Amino acid sequence: FLANPLIVFAIGPGGIEGMIWYGAFIGGIIPFGLYIWKKSLSFWKIADMFSPYLALGYALVRIGCFLRGCCYGNITTGPLGMVFPYIDGFSRYPTQLFSSALNLVLFAFLLWFYERRSFSGQVFILYLLGYGVYRFMIEFFRYSVIYIGPFTLGQIYTLGLLAVGLGLYYWRKRQYDGAVYVSRNRRR
Repeated sequence: FLANPLIVFAIGPGGIEGMIWYGAFIGGIIPFGLYIWKKSLSFWKIADMFSPYLALGYALVRIGCFLRGCCYGNITTGPLGMVFPYIDGFSRYPTQLFSSALNLVLFAFLLWFYERRSFSGQVFILYLLGYGVYRFMIEFFRYSVIYIGPFTLGQIYTLGLLAVGLGLYYWRKRQYDGAVYVSRNRRR
């Protein structure tokens, strides 16, 4: 990567691997946010409603990846390995299925948590954090061409996502705590 940092913009092998989800997410969140703003709706409340279904949708996408044979894992001799004969015939981690299962767990958790949230935006932010944590871990098993030090390019992007998610959580929580404090003091 350091020898050719512009490779992250390439659209072939070694290019934007690990960034596909992030590009789709950013490409979706911008028009979503503009539409919400134009209609004078609450971005955070609507994002909370959609977040569990983002995880469900991503679980289905990863099943598609498994059926197509992309996004596979590193070579392994362990019991979790599967042979993808059209790739190279080696036993590899089926990281697509790991991702699908973890997204189904995230979907169930977010659906359960929705009624228990303490501030608007919390479910959406927990989706970002949940996705970030699981994706960072999956990347250790997933095949990748680009490494920056010990981390894959996907892990580097994920660290950025986690930083944004933690910052948003802190910011929204403080806004909520401040609003509750003002509201309680007005009653007195």
